[in-house]
Amino acid sequence: MEPLISIIIPVYNVKQYLKKCVDSVIAQSYSNLEIVLVDDGSTDGSGALCDSLGKQDSRITVFHKKNGGLSSARNYGIENSHGDYLGFVDSDDYIDFDMYEYLLSLIKRHNADVSGCDLYECYSGKEPVRHEDDMYEVLETVDAIRFVLESKTSMNVVNKLFKSDLFEDVKFTEGITMEDARIMVDLLNNASVAVFTNAQKYYYVRREKSITTLPFNEHSYDAIDVHDYNYNRAIEISPALEPSAALRQCWARFYVLDKMMISDGNYDKRREQQCISFLKDRKHEVLTCSMFTKGRKLAFCALLINKGLYKTIVNRFNKTRRPINA
Repeated sequence: MEPLISIIIPVYNVKQYLKKCVDSVIAQSYSNLEIVLVDDGSTDGSGALCDSLGKQDSRITVFHKKNGGLSSARNYGIENSHGDYLGFVDSDDYIDFDMYEYLLSLIKRHNADVSGCDLYECYSGKEPVRHEDDMYEVLETVDAIRFVLESKTSMNVVNKLFKSDLFEDVKFTEGITMEDARIMVDLLNNASVAVFTNAQKYYYVRREKSITTLPFNEHSYDAIDVHDYNYNRAIEISPALEPSAALRQCWARFYVLDKMMISDGNYDKRREQQCISFLKDRKHEVLTCSMFTKGRKLAFCALLINKGLYKTIVNRFNKTRRPINA
């Protein structure tokens, strides 16, 4: 019998997107699925929609819980799932019809513990960018961790398939943003083999008010905390990971600094200076690393001259919605 894949879908106030998401999972070419909908205290009717969808397919199980955030809902789903493998889909996204069949085939072919594909970045009114499927990597533990730290594949969990026992001693950290990045090094450390391809199978919808597009707030600092944690974990796993983990620390400072630059100025200026000093101390690494785009390096050169010039460039990129980060 084919292994059971549990797909965990946290749901919170996404009524207008939820059916498209769930329909894309129901329509998977791989049919031995357990679809776990976790209503995380929705107030917009999403909970009732979950119940309605649950009546349409016997593979769907619905849970309702008090609001605790994305990590809490995912952890609840893991605890109440029964699959040999675990997948995650965010309730405002959707997936290709063969995503899980494809990811499972990679795991079987290479005797892997985790597989991952690439994402379509979906912005309102814009056609998702499609690229050639030409990257294919089978990696053991340390190389797999390096691969994600260097942005050669995303640190998201939603475009991946995991053996469920990878989560035996690992949980999503509650109360933070960037929970995917916070858990990824630990998960890959539990895996002997990972396989990644850049075939695009997951549609990652960028909404105006999603967590990833929100302006600067106190949770923006989570990026630094997460990647400082990953740095410490990585060098504990293997000192050879230090350069890659340090670059992720730089990425986190750029992420926070950029949000500061496009904000109304209501942030801790001491932490701003800490970000700038950290980056300047690693000037050579930033300017010579292929992980960072030309736009990022241009902006960084401006920062080396003065903060005002850097702010001008960041705001210009932001207005055109052209990412400068890796």
